[in-house]
Amino acid sequence: MLPPKVRNYVNKLQEATDNDEISWASDLDEAEVTGAFNDSTVRIRYRFDELSELGVFYIRITDKHGKEGAFEASQEYSSDYEKLRILFDSAQACDLDI
Repeated sequence: MLPPKVRNYVNKLQEATDNDEISWASDLDEAEVTGAFNDSTVRIRYRFDELSELGVFYIRITDKHGKEGAFEASQEYSSDYEKLRILFDSAQACDLDI
């Protein structure tokens, strides 16, 4: 489950992504997208946890001072998982020249 501050950041990332204000790079082999937003960098990665048999999104944020935070949302917490899934998919689409 994402802390409220991180959930708010994800909402801002989604809005900026939808408005083409963020340049994302995607790595399909690693199931990862990376972008920069408001003096911070963000990396979102997807993994399937075979033990729990649930998908998990991991988000790592580095702020302008170099401090890092790492958070996760599994399918168990559907609201946060869904937010990160939509952002992940939107970020991948931004990286395509279509």
